[in-house]
Amino acid sequence: MVIEKKINIESRVKRATLANDRKTKHEIDFTIKHPNLIVDDPFTDIEVVIQQNNNLNVLKDLKPIYVKNNELIYDYNDENTFFGLNEYRNFSTESIRYFSEKVKNITIDSNNITVTLFEDLKKSFNNYSIEPDINGDFIIKSQKAWNSSNEAEYLKVIFSLKNELLENQDIYIVGKLNDSRLNKKFKLEYNYEKKKYSKSILLKQGYYNYHYQTHDTLKNIYSINDFEGSYYQTRNDYYIYVYHKEIGERYYKLIGLTKTSSKELF
Repeated sequence: MVIEKKINIESRVKRATLANDRKTKHEIDFTIKHPNLIVDDPFTDIEVVIQQNNNLNVLKDLKPIYVKNNELIYDYNDENTFFGLNEYRNFSTESIRYFSEKVKNITIDSNNITVTLFEDLKKSFNNYSIEPDINGDFIIKSQKAWNSSNEAEYLKVIFSLKNELLENQDIYIVGKLNDSRLNKKFKLEYNYEKKKYSKSILLKQGYYNYHYQTHDTLKNIYSINDFEGSYYQTRNDYYIYVYHKEIGERYYKLIGLTKTSSKELF
């Protein structure tokens, strides 16, 4: 990523302004200050992208509400909101001798090391509760290794999600472990006998965050809220990228970037 820093960005994350969204959404208000940059047309020369937790959940095409002397103010009530979602689920496989909190069983044979996680449940009906996470990321780590990136073992990790079969809906595991993309390798399969979804995924030893995301195959609607819920208290990072296109240019240059957080809302 190449950035030509020419501006300053002042930002703030708060509970959503609209009454219907206050319990479930974050609102990201910000001001672009550009005393050393001439912006001829702020509605076409400036492009803004807001990204939640460096995943694929982004807002684009925001235009300033107010244009003042060397300031562009983005203070919407709806267009600049994200569902807060929930803290990420997590598990650790740093040790294959001792079971961490989310690990139910570990079996080792001549070909495989298999880690079975405790069964997950739907969280969307629960109240918010604090659970430390790293906002969807993962860390490769083995307690026995000097260099975990090279020496950590590959493990078959078995996920399971207790739920009745959802008609015309697929369920995926998402997080930085698959760049938050709906990959077939991370699509859960339904076990009619045990009445739950499950999936075995090959992963290196480490600490992982993940969510469950649904895809309604008829309406083509994607949702993390269905299984995770959404709460304004959830601690998320937000990245604001600002791009500028000069007169006569065909492309936008990245001229500003800032990171802000919802950690103070709890």
